[in-house]
Amino acid sequence: MYSLTLMEEMKQDGGAGQQQQQLDALGSQIVKNIGKQHYLSHVYRNGKELELGQVTEYTALLSGQRVEFMFVLPLATPQKPGGDRLSWKIYDPTYFIEFLYDNEIDQPLTMSGAPEGCTTHIVHFKPDPKLVAKAAAIDVTGQAPDGMGKLFADTGKLKCPAD
Repeated sequence: MYSLTLMEEMKQDGGAGQQQQQLDALGSQIVKNIGKQHYLSHVYRNGKELELGQVTEYTALLSGQRVEFMFVLPLATPQKPGGDRLSWKIYDPTYFIEFLYDNEIDQPLTMSGAPEGCTTHIVHFKPDPKLVAKAAAIDVTGQAPDGMGKLFADTGKLKCPAD
């Protein structure tokens, strides 16, 4: 729904000729907004949350009827992969925003410079109907309980062989 609203606003504010400029401005605004909220990203090693750095690259683009936002967010301290459990979730802690991994491609997660034998996969959240009903009952102007977004988040996992 948010994508449709953004697309409608872009049409009203100049049409297709200015679309990329509008998307660039949108991307810049998104980075500023989510930066105040831990970039909506949470990375864990053996269950302990790791510190994040700053976004180094980002882009906003239209894909069909959806606005996509992609960004590169390094860890504050690089981690040596191997044997430990590394996982992450992307969510807004106070509200449900749908974050999707592209299931249409062979590898929705990519690694750069990873050791031989490392693999990634996504564990998709399977909601309890009671939790879905609880979330649906929140009025559009209401405030969801803190932590609601985390309950709906998919989990990305990285596994590498031990050294």
